[in-house]
Amino acid sequence: MQYAVWKGTVIVLHLFYLFHVSQILNTVPCILAPVSLTPAQVRHIAKLARLTIHDDEVEKFAKELSAILDYIEKLKEVNTQGVEPTAQITGLSTVTRTDTVIERPATTEALLATSPLPIVDQQIETPSSL
Repeated sequence: MQYAVWKGTVIVLHLFYLFHVSQILNTVPCILAPVSLTPAQVRHIAKLARLTIHDDEVEKFAKELSAILDYIEKLKEVNTQGVEPTAQITGLSTVTRTDTVIERPATTEALLATSPLPIVDQQIETPSSL
């Protein structure tokens, strides 16, 4: 179940990305019409998101993604004229601490000693990837 939720989230994020790109470039036809997605479109979106979906999931995702896209269409009707973009809502600023540099001299031998791998000619020998 968690895998299906994760997969659905990835597909939704990919849809938002495609919508954003199509709106900016205006060269890709916008898929956000109030029409339900076809199984071919769902498979194409999954392929773009590099997800493998089974045939029994295509219809489920078509309904869910179409409902999300219909809601996005509804949100586009909201008048946002004069509303400033919001980056965060807490009002907090500089919530991170300042970096403090602590001088701790380290020798090559001390750093190499932290490796569990063999040391050859003052280099860490790693397993071959071939």
